[in-house]
Amino acid sequence: MTLNRVENATTAQDKMCCLLAVTRVQASDAYSILAYFKQAREREGLDETAVALCSFRGSRKSSRVLPIYFHQATRSDGGDDGGGSAGFLAAVLVVWFLVGGLFFHGPPLDPLTADMLTTTMRIPATNTNARAERSTIAYGTRGHELDTHLYVQQAIDAGFRQIVTSGYHRKHYEAGVGVGWTHANNTASTISTHATHTSSTPSIPIHRSDLYLQTMFVPHAVVDYQNYNDTDPFQPIPSPNVAGDNTNTIEEQVERSIQKSLLNLKTDYLDAVLYHQQQNRLQPYEDMLRAWRVLEGYVMDGTIRHLGMSNCHDPDYLRRLVKQDAKVKPTIVQNRFHRNRGLDVAMWAVWDELQVEQRQCFWVLTGNRFAWLQNAEWIQLAESKQLTAAQLMFAFLLSLGLTPLMGPHQLQHTQDDLDIANMYTQNPNIVFTDMDGADTERHILANILGMPTHCMKSPQSCAKQ
Repeated sequence: MTLNRVENATTAQDKMCCLLAVTRVQASDAYSILAYFKQAREREGLDETAVALCSFRGSRKSSRVLPIYFHQATRSDGGDDGGGSAGFLAAVLVVWFLVGGLFFHGPPLDPLTADMLTTTMRIPATNTNARAERSTIAYGTRGHELDTHLYVQQAIDAGFRQIVTSGYHRKHYEAGVGVGWTHANNTASTISTHATHTSSTPSIPIHRSDLYLQTMFVPHAVVDYQNYNDTDPFQPIPSPNVAGDNTNTIEEQVERSIQKSLLNLKTDYLDAVLYHQQQNRLQPYEDMLRAWRVLEGYVMDGTIRHLGMSNCHDPDYLRRLVKQDAKVKPTIVQNRFHRNRGLDVAMWAVWDELQVEQRQCFWVLTGNRFAWLQNAEWIQLAESKQLTAAQLMFAFLLSLGLTPLMGPHQLQHTQDDLDIANMYTQNPNIVFTDMDGADTERHILANILGMPTHCMKSPQSCAKQ
């Protein structure tokens, strides 16, 4: 069974029957078919499109994935497309699973994986102008592991609209984001420009176009790379990685990563993809550029909207890409906010020069506990403003034009983060009362963090050359 056979079928029902006639399909073909049918609704005018992947384990050495395509059999123009066959199809499915259970043995998919694989795709509107923009703050999924879907759903329900994750990364479970957002409700106003939390808003399903979904491409050579089982996206494959990983070209790595991200995130487009560097150990420039060319191709065909880079603290590396080689310029950077990186103050003017639009920072609370959690002066200033110490940290970063990545587990912390983003966005002077004057309060925080205060007024004076 190949994808070509499906594409050559003339009608949606022919495609469905073509798939039902197949007893076992290689996992790679199944995922190609799944990606193909994500486009079915817009291309063929179907009201509903769903794909179920049912895993059978035929032996200890091989796994098979059976795709079954089904639809409502009505078209948007009101025409009938064989709706009378629905009962027959249901009977076929029942017999299929009963008979299959006699011949194929092995543990069923766990509920979380089954949910990820069978949830109906929510195809976005073709109007790309309606798609979400970047937010004041973003929700990061690093370290959430198998609970990622729960925390992402909670964050979106509360009001987060920009979700930051990664594919093939040892600290991210990208598939959990897909499960989380497809179960979230639009119970809060979007924070594309403002962050709010309103529990009184009626609960309606979230739409893909309400969200800004950002992921990363992780090269195999980077320590953070983690392979995942193709038939179970929540099951990491222990090191060493599967045979062939280290021989794949960088172009092949990008292709595989993007296709898996589209599947994991239950979408047919990605708002942003970042090229992931490893803790300031930059990948060889030529290798990065080869990968960048493939990513640019996805931007050109509309699959990716924006590109960016993580963990790049070298101005020459970034300048070379932007000024000499990139056809699609990076508009997002994502760097660690910590004293061992100089809090990145030396890069601020470089980002201005290269017109980097969103400057994301992570490890904000974990890496700076000595300041917001342990410094009495910091805590006292936060209390005087009726803020938590963490909220004061986030407000400080927002005042510097940075976008903090937050990943709270507790609902109260999630709401606290949204509240401070909303407060600062509406009126920065509510938080810091003298920014246009002596700027005493921000100077206090900068000194505690070890940040040169003159950089806040004149980033160029601290720039790396």
